[in-house]
Amino acid sequence: MRDFEFSSSQTFTNTNSTGEVSENIWDIEENGPVDNQVLGWINITVLSATISGLTEGLIIELRSSDNTNISTTPLYLGALQLGPTEIVAGKQFAFGVCRANLKKYVGGWARAVNTANTGAIVLDIEFNTDPVIEMNIQKKPV
Repeated sequence: MRDFEFSSSQTFTNTNSTGEVSENIWDIEENGPVDNQVLGWINITVLSATISGLTEGLIIELRSSDNTNISTTPLYLGALQLGPTEIVAGKQFAFGVCRANLKKYVGGWARAVNTANTGAIVLDIEFNTDPVIEMNIQKKPV
């Protein structure tokens, strides 16, 4: 498996509930893993955010489709919903993805949960075989 950068300092402006595709699309038929399967992590870094009207937060998705805009009959591979208070510069998040039998293209997607954001959210979204952020998982003392 290899790393892939879906967005690098990409600005998502006035994001609504329809959403917006990442600047980079992965053509898995030409550059993908064996048998069109994806097993790894989507790592997200919020670089900056101007949030106004995003009352229920933002959803970051990984989608697969037969077209490069990733919007026609998409196959949903995984998602993470961030609340408005979590969308702060410097915050990092990750979610796992494990799916086979994908369509030709894979892309990142950002959309508002309900109400549109009037402002800009700048994100890095990338695929890695491991989470690249510190998960900070701690055991509960007994």
